[in-house]
Amino acid sequence: MSNDKIREALEHLENWQLHGFDEMAEAALGCLKAAHSIEEKREWISCKEQLPTRDDADCEGNLWCLNGAGVGLWRWEVVNTSPHDWGVTHWTPTGLTRPAPPETGEVQS
Repeated sequence: MSNDKIREALEHLENWQLHGFDEMAEAALGCLKAAHSIEEKREWISCKEQLPTRDDADCEGNLWCLNGAGVGLWRWEVVNTSPHDWGVTHWTPTGLTRPAPPETGEVQS
């Protein structure tokens, strides 16, 4: 989601708050603001400068990669071993992490 689209969505949600949809708007605003801050901090790394390792990938082994077709999710192993074969020029972590499981007492059966 582009920064412009995130800003537009934030403006719409702030209007929802003004019209009494507080709970839904607050939840959505929180998610969008988090996405916006992640998007602003994202740094693309050139494959010429550094190839990714397993530690750079998310919990599913993926990275955001850029090639001639645009931005897409790629497996880190592909980018690490043969980025030029696939036209990948840049990569960045997805930021996706596996959540911790609930405490033992919190599990419901």
